[in-house]
Formats: sequence, structure tokens, C-alpha cells
Amino acid sequence: MRDSITARLIFMGFLILILLIPLSMVTDLIRERESRSNEAISEVSSKWGGSQIVSAPSILLPVEIPVMNGDELQIQKRNLVILPTQLEYDAKLNVEERKRGIYTVPLYRSDIQFKGTIDLSDAGEGLIDENAKILWDKARVIIHVTDEKGLRANPRVKMNGRELDFVSRREGQFIGGEALSSSFEIGEARTLNFAGTIALNGTNRLSLLPIGSETSATIESDWSHPKSIGDYITSETPLTEQDHSRASWEVLEMNRGYARQMMDYHDAIIYNYLGIELMQPVDNYAMSLRSAKYGVLIIALTFVVFLLIQLVTKLRVHSVQYLMVGAGLVLFYVLLVAFSERIGFTGAYVIAGIMTTGLITWYAAGIYKKNKPTIALSGTLTITYGFLFAVMQLEDIALLIGSIILFIALGVLMYFTKSVKGLTEDIEESE
Repeated sequence: MRDSITARLIFMGFLILILLIPLSMVTDLIRERESRSNEAISEVSSKWGGSQIVSAPSILLPVEIPVMNGDELQIQKRNLVILPTQLEYDAKLNVEERKRGIYTVPLYRSDIQFKGTIDLSDAGEGLIDENAKILWDKARVIIHVTDEKGLRANPRVKMNGRELDFVSRREGQFIGGEALSSSFEIGEARTLNFAGTIALNGTNRLSLLPIGSETSATIESDWSHPKSIGDYITSETPLTEQDHSRASWEVLEMNRGYARQMMDYHDAIIYNYLGIELMQPVDNYAMSLRSAKYGVLIIALTFVVFLLIQLVTKLRVHSVQYLMVGAGLVLFYVLLVAFSERIGFTGAYVIAGIMTTGLITWYAAGIYKKNKPTIALSGTLTITYGFLFAVMQLEDIALLIGSIILFIALGVLMYFTKSVKGLTEDIEESE
């Protein structure tokens, strides 16, 4: 059994299965550290202002609807919601980074300007009958803000030349949560023109609700790594430069899942949005997790090379020594996560790779007592870690490149194993 290559391969496979346990523990560690990072973001945003979803003004008109309950006439009170016909957003974000322990949280100060028109000439058409009564003198203007703690000042809004005073009000139905409300008595005019500004703090994301029948929106920021989010594609190629980005959208009523007028609320409003996310240039935890998924391949490849060198040099290598090499390969991912939290993924990968390769090379030199086998193992580790880093940078074609690299590696192993004496002897004995 000691001299059987087949037995060695089976035992090597058993060791790889054993090493899956610490490898899975490393994966859990990465997820735990990512969770702590998210907790740090939540802690900061709870005081500063979270991810914000903002809507421009809409009109809520109380409606009294007579209904018969048996022989008794009762008045049912509901809200008629009327959204803008024309709406323009112009948002500017100034981004700053705050530290919470070792974690960095991207925060922003935004100034959101908007203007538009609300047409009331057909209020309630097709939704209420002629017996219903619209209370024009009790109308309310509603603005939605997800996290009111982020407000730096009271919203400044004018409607038909009148300055509006907003108070916090939980409508509970209209857009699904907190809102800013202002009383507005509607006179003879059935066309309302509005313009205003909201100064708002937030974390990570800013989203705008395209509630206009024709909505145009522009978001500019001094963050050079924005990601467009939401249900709508930008109307032109986003501009991304060093310390500046700009994206714009055009959305029509027919593009979204709700009409300009509705009774009380519509579930789809809060889920139809456009905006940007302040992405980090490199998500250290996502990259570390991706690299850990290749852990089994790296361990298996290193063990195979270790075995081939053992056969060529005719040295006996103890199973404990295989286990030590495997432990070093697993430790690479712990080093990667630990350093990436401090200096970023690229620098951490280089340092972890050098440390791991150096440790295993030093250990192999003590086993082999020869330079050539030691250099061969060191070169294998260097090339393997280099290829892994290159594959992780190529997100769109990572599977293609990775498959080609594995194919080449398998071909190289086939070439070197086709004439290994121990393997051919095992085959002849089995025949």
C-alpha cells in the first residue's frame, strides 16, 4: 500500500475532503466579516440617514363617497391621489467617507431640485361617480422621503407661487410609509405648477420615484464609481470621470405599473424607482469569497504536483506533511481577508500569496533537500495564484478563461504523468 500510487491518490483525495472543513470555515469567516461591515454601515446610517427614496410633490384630495348600507346612507371617506403630468429632477451628491472601526462607510449630502405640473382638470375621472364630493379646500401636498433623519432643512417648495410648510405625517397608504405633508387649499385653478428643493443626507443609495406622466431625471455626484439602479435604463451613456459622474433618465407613464390617478395608493409606486448606488471600487469580501471558491482546485493541483515531485525524486512524504501544506493553502484565505480590510484586495492578495508561497517553499525545501523540486513547487504556486488573480479581474469572461486554464493545466499534468514509472507499474500490475 505504501508503494501503490493508487493508494496514495485515494489517500490524497481523502486529505482534500478533510481540508474542505477548514475551507468552509474560512468561507463562513468571510461572510461574518462582511456582515460586520454591513452592521457598521447600518450604525452610521441610523444617525446620518439611510438609503433614501424621494418623490416630488403629489396631490391628495379627500373624497366623500355616499354608499348605501342597507337602508342607511353612509359617507365613505377616501383619498384621490393625483400625480404630476410633467416632472423634472436634478440631484447633486457630495460624497464623503466615514470610518467606523476598520470599516469605511460612503455617505452623501444631496441637494435635489424638482419642478413640474399637476393637472386637476380631470380629477377623479373614471374613479369616482358624480355623487362623490371632492373636498378641494382640504387638499394636501405630499412628498415622500424614506428616512426623515437625513433632512438637513425643511423642504422649500412653491406651488402656484405659494410657499408650502411641510410637517411629518405617516400617511400609511400613499407611497407606503412616512411622508411630508402640507395643507393646500385649491381654488379655481386646476393646473398647479410647483418647484422646490430638498436638502438630504443619505448612505450608499439615492433613488427617485418617476411619478410624473413624463419624468426626466439627472443625478450628478463626485463619486467616480457609481452604479445605476432601479427599473429603468439611463437615457444616455452615463458620464464617469475621476471624481465626477452623471446619469440621466427619461420615463413615461406607460413605462411604469400605475396610472396618474388612483384611489388611496398603489403597491407598485415604491418599487418603481431610478437612482445610483455608491459602489466601492473593489468589494473586498466579494472578491475574497470568489477566490475561496477556487480553494479546492488550488489544493488539489498543489497536492498532485507534490505527489509528482515525490515520484520523480523517489522520496517518501508523510501524510502529515501533505496536511501541513494543505493547511498553509487554507491559511492563504484567512490572510487575504485580514489584510484586505486594511490595505485593499490587490495589496492583500500579493502579500498573502507571497507569505503562503514562501512558507510552503521553505517547508518543501526541508523535505526535498534539493533545489529543483523546491523551485518546481514554488513556481507552481506562483503561477497558480497569478492565474487566479487574473481570472477574478475578468468578471465577464472569468468562466471562459478559467476553463481554458484548467484545460491547459490538465494537459500539462497528463504529459508529465504518462511516463511516470510508478504509475505505469500500477497499471501493469492491475492488468
